[in-house]
Amino acid sequence: MAGTSIYPVKLEGTEASPLRDFVLDGVHLGAGEQPNVVTDIDDATVFIRDMTVGGQPLLARVDGAEDETLIPQVSNIPPDVYAGEEQIVSLAQNDSITLSGDAIDVDEDQLSYQWEAVAANSEAVSIGEDAAGNNVNYTFGDENAVRIASPSALSTQITFSAPGTYRIRLNVADGQATGYHTVFIEVRK
Repeated sequence: MAGTSIYPVKLEGTEASPLRDFVLDGVHLGAGEQPNVVTDIDDATVFIRDMTVGGQPLLARVDGAEDETLIPQVSNIPPDVYAGEEQIVSLAQNDSITLSGDAIDVDEDQLSYQWEAVAANSEAVSIGEDAAGNNVNYTFGDENAVRIASPSALSTQITFSAPGTYRIRLNVADGQATGYHTVFIEVRK
């Protein structure tokens, strides 16, 4: 059974937490009762390609505007990346692990790989609020305690020199866009 949607496309993030890290490719929706809405999205990590609404290019009210704007579409989307499962390392037994990634690029472009330890103070992850209502973020380990043996290979050995929870990210670039996947590694004493 088909029907009419009120908002065929309603992508709403917030200024503090914009929508990020997704791809809409080959999406074709029927027209709706209200104009499409796009608010607070991270243009660097949101990719829209070959998307129509009511058989027309995607138009939306952007960030509260009164008039609809044509949403630009990309010709290329980033590779789909997998960097492995979350793991636990015990420094009492071993200080290293091997991570093997995987990447698929639907455009079949030449790919380059780059592993990195995400900086402890970047990309805060909220765990809620304290009693005073202040935002509390998760504390990650210092990225300087991480050594990556082969940062530009698809598989690499990672060595840790201190306990903590680390974010290890595999970035895969196709020359135009970069996709990534982050693995969380808990390192115990």
